[in-house]
Amino acid sequence: MFLGDYMIKRFFLIFFATFALSLFLVSCDDTTYYTVTFYTNCQDENFSQYVAEGALATEPDVPLHKDNYYLAGWMDSANTPWDFSTNTINNDYYLYANWQPCSYSITYVGAEYYENPTSYVYGTGTTIYNGVKDYYDFMGWFYDQELTQAFTGINSSTSGDITLYASLSYQPFKLELNVDGFYTITELLDKEAEDIVIPESYNGTRISEIGNKAFMGCNKLKSVSMGDGLRVIGSHAFNGCTSLQSVNLGNAISSIGQSAFYSCSSLRDIQIPGTILCLEPYTFWQCTSLEEVTITGSISRVGLSSFSDCKSLKKVTLSSDVKELGDFAFSGCTSLKEINLNSGLTSIGQAAFSGCNSLSAVDIGSSVVQIGAGAFRNCTNLTISCQLSGKPDGWANNWNGTCQVIWK
Repeated sequence: MFLGDYMIKRFFLIFFATFALSLFLVSCDDTTYYTVTFYTNCQDENFSQYVAEGALATEPDVPLHKDNYYLAGWMDSANTPWDFSTNTINNDYYLYANWQPCSYSITYVGAEYYENPTSYVYGTGTTIYNGVKDYYDFMGWFYDQELTQAFTGINSSTSGDITLYASLSYQPFKLELNVDGFYTITELLDKEAEDIVIPESYNGTRISEIGNKAFMGCNKLKSVSMGDGLRVIGSHAFNGCTSLQSVNLGNAISSIGQSAFYSCSSLRDIQIPGTILCLEPYTFWQCTSLEEVTITGSISRVGLSSFSDCKSLKKVTLSSDVKELGDFAFSGCTSLKEINLNSGLTSIGQAAFSGCNSLSAVDIGSSVVQIGAGAFRNCTNLTISCQLSGKPDGWANNWNGTCQVIWK
């Protein structure tokens, strides 16, 4: 009993001694504490720290958020940036969140323009210029790859990264207005082009002509399709386009110039529309892969050497409107096996079929009043049937070379 009372008395003695010492120490601590209040300037709540005089406030690690802004630090009431590593506390302080507008990226797809910005700052707006791409007309920027949502600009309320897609229209030609107020193609600018479609118009104005030498020497070109606005193909327009295999002349061509397709050595067939009145000299000279020619409509004259040395040419179909085959028109066509000399034909020029040694039969109608010298020279396998009883005065004496002639 005595021992228990002793222990209880000892416990209370130690407790009160410790408590008295604590009160003494507290009464001796004269440290001053200040309040540092943080104003977030956003939807998040403000908060405070209590900091001993002369100590450093702790930079908050509380996650804060403000749409389209980032936290760039804290400012005091004088708008001076607060340095948490050096600024000591000696008073109550109010610190304010320093929000700065976000910068967002701009990505361009399909076209470039080097004065266009690659980023913008929220709240400022910026100007976006038309894109540029060689051999293309720029039609506008769009928000989507399918080009259904047109770009409306960047203003003070625009936010977020932006990707812009260019709408482009292929325009590989150099165009000049001609005297009729329509466009003439004067040059193919894209020398690597393989397949070309010539539209009927450009910006609402008809493309009416292909100028002289416009495509000359474009040896990558494989196909050309011409719009129905086109009326004229100039001299040497496709001269030397050695890879050109296919040509669609459209339905409105009225004139093909001299040597327009000269030495287009890969061209295989051609349909010449009836809107053309005549074929000028050397139009298809040395088109060595050309196998078949169809001349339709109102063409009245096949000019000098129009198809000379087309060594693969096997078949020629002439319309009933063809009146004249010019000198050397089909000379050197060594594979030619079939040609219909139509009933309206009146003239066959000098050496028109010379060297056509695959030709086996030709029927000359009574309408032919003139045949030039050597028209069928060196046609070694040819038999000629004439719908006349004898040679007319307008036929040269050596018109048939050594070919057998059967008169009516």
